[in-house]
Amino acid sequence: MHGESEAVRRYFTHFLPQYAGKQWVEGLAAVSALIGFRVDGPDSTQAWAIRLEKGCVTEILPGSDSRPEVSYQVSEETFLQVSGGTLRAEEAFLRGRVKIQGGLLKGLKLAALLQKFFRDHPYPVAALHQIDMREGRPAPELDTAGVVEEIGAVEASGRSIPLRLVYPERGAAERKILLAPPHPLLGATVDNPTLRSLSLDLARAGMFAARFGYSFDAATTEAGAVETFWNTSDTLNRLGLPDLLAAWDWLAEQPPRGSGGMALIGYSYGAQLALWALDRAAPERFVLMAPVVSQLGPERLSAKVPTLLVHGDGDFATASHEFAAMEKDLPPGSRRAELRGADHFFQGCGDSLSKAILQHLTER
Repeated sequence: MHGESEAVRRYFTHFLPQYAGKQWVEGLAAVSALIGFRVDGPDSTQAWAIRLEKGCVTEILPGSDSRPEVSYQVSEETFLQVSGGTLRAEEAFLRGRVKIQGGLLKGLKLAALLQKFFRDHPYPVAALHQIDMREGRPAPELDTAGVVEEIGAVEASGRSIPLRLVYPERGAAERKILLAPPHPLLGATVDNPTLRSLSLDLARAGMFAARFGYSFDAATTEAGAVETFWNTSDTLNRLGLPDLLAAWDWLAEQPPRGSGGMALIGYSYGAQLALWALDRAAPERFVLMAPVVSQLGPERLSAKVPTLLVHGDGDFATASHEFAAMEKDLPPGSRRAELRGADHFFQGCGDSLSKAILQHLTER
């Protein structure tokens, strides 16, 4: 058996059984589920399932006949990096290196809790199996010619939140854009690669783009709080909304004060926050990037400005027909752009994403 394949097998047959019958991590005590793992190697695929009963492992099952409620599909390399603690599960998900089959939201909640186990009990695969583990793949190098990138910060609710400012190297920017990132549960930060690439394209088109990071992190939504976060009926726990509004107010006060006004772009969870923010912010243009439509409540109807709804035809979080239904709720002057071949992360589709958004921001 290939070295990495053997390491995966031994994780389930030798390493994991050490923790059978024990409470894995705080926050899992109320969790009972059958969790599946499909690990793809160069020559074969391994299927395993773990049965949790009140947070304790009671069974470790080989094979694909166990019918898990949630299943994670990963490569051997990714599995060993995550279980070894060298790559966060949220970051692997953000990079598209983990696919969830079954209940998406339950899969995300479990991933946040399992991450604590991987952190506290890393699999010492390199030492045990002499496997050369590579670090997580770095973000691709981006062309920054003709633009300026600056690091900044702004206060929100007594805490400092990070900012990244991108603007043309020469000439005045005519429009100011704020970009709201996905949730940290998905590994998103102020340097989210999709939004960074987009902000560079906006700056090259003569705009002033600002990205912000949240004052909370993934740990905030682990354990019991994660249930509140994914509860669609809860509109009080708007984590990140003060951060967005603080960044918006800061940007509104910054030069240049061109004739193009301000625009707000929200991506995934950031799209939900952006809709909430419309109660106070008043952008002249509005963009919803891959919102999770099932998580939107009455605020999905609150947009009163020309809106672009942009998404991929392969978005795992929302089906195309759900986006089409949402389009009917948008105000006059709005439109929907479905990008062929794009998933929730728009990997490999950055050019078409930027083109669609720039068209919306510049049309009269």
